[in-house]
Amino acid sequence: MMRLQWKSRLFVLLAAGVLACGMAGYSVKAAETSGGTGTETTTPGDSETTETIDISGFEVTLANNEYTYSGSAITPEVTVKGTVQNDNTGDSGTGTGDGSDTGNAGAQTGDTETGGENGSGDSGADTSQEVTLVQGTDYTVKYDNNTNAGEASVTVEGINNYTGTKTVTFTINKKDIADLQMEGKDKVYRGSPINADVNMYYNDIKLERGKDYRVKDYVNNENVGTASATVKGIGNYTGERTMTFEISAKNIYDLPYTPNLSDKTYTYTGKALTPKVEFTFTVTGKQNAVLGKRILTEGTDYTISYVDNKKVGVANVMVIGKGNFTGSRIMSFKIRPQETKLKKLVKGKKQIKAKWAEKEKQVTGYVVMCSTKKDFSSNVKKVKVKKGTKKYTFKNLKSKKKYFVRVRTYKKAAGMTYYSEWSNVLKIKTR
Repeated sequence: MMRLQWKSRLFVLLAAGVLACGMAGYSVKAAETSGGTGTETTTPGDSETTETIDISGFEVTLANNEYTYSGSAITPEVTVKGTVQNDNTGDSGTGTGDGSDTGNAGAQTGDTETGGENGSGDSGADTSQEVTLVQGTDYTVKYDNNTNAGEASVTVEGINNYTGTKTVTFTINKKDIADLQMEGKDKVYRGSPINADVNMYYNDIKLERGKDYRVKDYVNNENVGTASATVKGIGNYTGERTMTFEISAKNIYDLPYTPNLSDKTYTYTGKALTPKVEFTFTVTGKQNAVLGKRILTEGTDYTISYVDNKKVGVANVMVIGKGNFTGSRIMSFKIRPQETKLKKLVKGKKQIKAKWAEKEKQVTGYVVMCSTKKDFSSNVKKVKVKKGTKKYTFKNLKSKKKYFVRVRTYKKAAGMTYYSEWSNVLKIKTR
């Protein structure tokens, strides 16, 4: 009876211990051993409350640490790796048994049972493992300064089971303009230094001059020929390259000139007639601003040649651009026969005889005219006579009337008739 009461008290104590241990996170089991009763305790394993893990100490790597400026935001692929601790502590228990039954004092100690089994449970150890986090699930990524050349940064921030941030940097190098498409427009001579129209393209995007590149060090950029300049990358671009452009000659046909030879008639002299022509060139600068005018120089800017300029008829002039000028212009002018001189008038009864100096070269004949008017505006008599004739008599005139007489030569050429200037005028009164 005493033994049963003792066991009851022991069970109450064990129950209280279980409650206390349960509150502390432990479990206690009553174990009955061959020698009596024992206790078994277990340490906590994985906690039911999940703790977040700080990734600030994790390794953050990028696909590359250096990139080249592309004109767009650069977003390298990010990898986040780290080591996490796994709490693998299993049930760790000890069992103790008391194999002796002790009776109450004064009671008969009969069979004494001693014996017990002491047992220990499995004891687990902490382990660690390397994990690779998943973007969007374990962390987010933020990029800064990742478009222009310079130092860019990537910041990863833990989410869900992870916390903390870590920032790494990468470099965006300037783009070498040697790899870019470059266009230069040819120019036409303007009489002043010419700056090239240089266009550069990267991924079909036109670069901005003054922001992305500049042009300097012009060579041979005023006269006709191949000019060159150095293009230097600036801003997000680097490097230098030489570009060339052509300066073509100005077409002389487009230039004004004086005199207008087609309005001019020159007199036959027996020698080559070479009337001069002046071409005016307008010198311009940037935005076609007029800087001045200059007269072209024969032999330097153009050559001039003449055809059929030694005989009566139409002479042609050929002007061909030279040096900074190109193209040609054909002009023409007329050559008339030489005029003759009215030498003498002889009066007669109702008639007048005119005599003049004969011209033999480049003459087909003569035109002789008389009139009662000094300006030959009315009462005119006119006659043509052949070459070799040097006198003519006007008949059937009015008696005792004053008449004015003049004469000129003419020449037929290429279906046209060319007349000389009129001679001097003589007057006489008929009988």
